[in-house]
Amino acid sequence: MKRKEFFSAKVIVGIVVTLFFLLSFVSKLVIEFVEQGWPYLREVAGSFVNWHDNPTAFIIIYFLGYILLWWRPLPGSVLIILACILSIAFNLDNMGFLILVLPALAVALLYIADYKNQRR
Repeated sequence: MKRKEFFSAKVIVGIVVTLFFLLSFVSKLVIEFVEQGWPYLREVAGSFVNWHDNPTAFIIIYFLGYILLWWRPLPGSVLIILACILSIAFNLDNMGFLILVLPALAVALLYIADYKNQRR
């Protein structure tokens, strides 16, 4: 693939996946915060300890990794891949998590491939 086409593919896939996560997760986060108030933030913080059937920590780490991707592609991709590995490890009995993990993994791998392509 040509350099410009590869850049377009990774950006488009990244934006689509991130918008999907934003629409599905941030709206839930805001609604729960409005209903429960400040105590809900303790529950969000607790999700970093309990990853089983709770995508909160995974999606927050994905957002941090995606923000980092724009300035430092390799560390951002590694952060997203680590979040994917942790999510898979804690949710082996729940294959529904692949709906979140596979698109995030695709974004990270596209950015790594582009990073390697730039280094040539």
